[in-house]
Amino acid sequence: MFIYIFISLILTGLAIINPKNTMIKKIVYLLLGIFLCTSYFNGSDWRQYEIMYKLATFEDVSSFYAEKGFYIYMCIFKILGFSFFEFFIVTKFIIYYIFYKVLIRSSNFYLVLNIFYYQMALFLFIDCPLRNLIAIGLVLLGINQWNKRKKISFLLYIAIATTFHNSAIFFIAIPLIYTSNKVSKKNLIIIIFLVYIIFLNQNILLKVIKYLPFFEDRLLKYIERNKEIGKLFSLGNIEKIIVCISLILLRDKYKNCKEKLALMVGYFILYRIAISFAILGRLALYIQIFYIFGIGLLIENLKNKLRIMVILLFGIYSFLNIYKITNTTYKYNPYTSYLKYIGKEKPSYNYRSKYNFIKWSERTGKSIEELRRN
Repeated sequence: MFIYIFISLILTGLAIINPKNTMIKKIVYLLLGIFLCTSYFNGSDWRQYEIMYKLATFEDVSSFYAEKGFYIYMCIFKILGFSFFEFFIVTKFIIYYIFYKVLIRSSNFYLVLNIFYYQMALFLFIDCPLRNLIAIGLVLLGINQWNKRKKISFLLYIAIATTFHNSAIFFIAIPLIYTSNKVSKKNLIIIIFLVYIIFLNQNILLKVIKYLPFFEDRLLKYIERNKEIGKLFSLGNIEKIIVCISLILLRDKYKNCKEKLALMVGYFILYRIAISFAILGRLALYIQIFYIFGIGLLIENLKNKLRIMVILLFGIYSFLNIYKITNTTYKYNPYTSYLKYIGKEKPSYNYRSKYNFIKWSERTGKSIEELRRN
């Protein structure tokens, strides 16, 4: 667990110093990427993806149970001679680089990188819901195309993303999200509070979902099987309300970032939906990076002493979150890197699959069967 917190400690220190040298930024980002993208025994979904990859053939595309784009993508890597974990790591690095193109524009790169690290990257790159991760990267590329007024390219990216994960289809509504920039600040804040209150009632949200196109039946069944409710009041919720309202009030000051601020509002609404239906939290991940970028905007404009104090508070908050994330599941501890096994005989699938379960069982005294059920 210490390695996870140590990384956040380094990033917090760099955020306070905030060196502007581009090469240092690239090196730090690369080192973090190596840590995140080469994890080996950690995470959960890789187990099913590894089996899927070994069995994948172009002949079976039509019978594949999930989105076909992902299956074709796997088959291409297989034909090129990549082993599963080579495919897995290369894919993660590609999406990791897409995030870099957003984060590097921040005035305090290390601050937003630290927030990205504990709020998004640990889940996306170590636990790694792979189809979802690829779809998020493609949607981000699509948003970039829309910002360049390339509407056809935008639609193409969204369409391709949907062939990796159906949830990406929601983000064809990006142009609608951008209309929030035309709403007055006062009315936008009122709308946000109304959304926050109205969606306290799960039944109201379910009625809204019934009118969604394409795969509303599938989504409703998914929600009905997973009716876990997120926490309405928490430090994370308070943080998001404060950041969102502050950026709306100050949006005239950030005219060069108006697209990102609109997406931040969209993220807040999706996050609010996830409070009522925690299982829908992955939708917010598509545009969460813009909320994190917004945090950087707010903090960088504070006076020097106050800015340092807030960065330190975020640092402490990150330590607490990382401790919670890495200690409440088998997925992160102990950390193992694929690099350790380059040029060596690789452990068997069975050994790798059970390793973190066994270590968790040793730490907690719980049986492996009980862990898997939970």
